[in-house]
Amino acid sequence: MQPERRKSRRTANACIACRQSKIKCSGDEPCSNCKRRLIPCRFTDGGNKVVVSEKFVFPSPLSVSTSVILLGPGGLALY
Repeated sequence: MQPERRKSRRTANACIACRQSKIKCSGDEPCSNCKRRLIPCRFTDGGNKVVVSEKFVFPSPLSVSTSVILLGPGGLALY
């Protein structure tokens, strides 16, 4: 039986060189790929966060639709 190999933890942000080369980045500064390739290792600023409106996360009970779709012998009916 082979020993279990642990998966390496995924980094939250790959360096620019790894992203352009589409290779896995270790996330260290400098990363292992940049050290091996002897190139400067640079990371972008974390300014690409997703902004979600509060209305989307916590919808108002008044805005939730209470329609019911029924399927019967006459086809679909929306109530």
